[in-house]
Amino acid sequence: MTFCVNHCAIGFPIQPRVFILKKYNVGIIGYGWAATAHIDAINASGMARVTHVYSSRLLDDDELSVRHGSRIKTTTNLKSMLKNPNVDVVDVTSYPYQHADQVVAAAKAGKHVIIEKPLTLTQPSLRRMVAAVKKARVKVCVCFECRFASQFLTIKSVVDQGLVGKIHYGEVD
Repeated sequence: MTFCVNHCAIGFPIQPRVFILKKYNVGIIGYGWAATAHIDAINASGMARVTHVYSSRLLDDDELSVRHGSRIKTTTNLKSMLKNPNVDVVDVTSYPYQHADQVVAAAKAGKHVIIEKPLTLTQPSLRRMVAAVKKARVKVCVCFECRFASQFLTIKSVVDQGLVGKIHYGEVD
């Protein structure tokens, strides 16, 4: 299982030290605030473009296409999006309690997966997700976009050096 930060790019070696990067077509699962941020980041990356959005509610293809600057097809049928051979990667931005079933379905469909945090809500569902992506041999990326922000690296360094003693509990608002 491969975890990365923000963007996933899959390189195919054609000779030693030479990689050709394909521009990947991404399907978004769930259309809320996180999805809008992901769509704009993916489209701006130059490595991928969002081509499909699944939502349980009806969305307008033209409205989303104009809003995000690229042609986006919307659907209320997740299975049809996962069966689409033109979708290479699925980005799960739905409610956390839905993540496990959607990640398992995406992996079974052979799609690489980006998952908005939290991964899931229970250990059994996490185990299901891990088993599915391992079996399908797909790549997985979890969005922890703040992990490498300077303030978090500083806090981690202070904690790692033991400067605040042994931490038993932490909470952030």
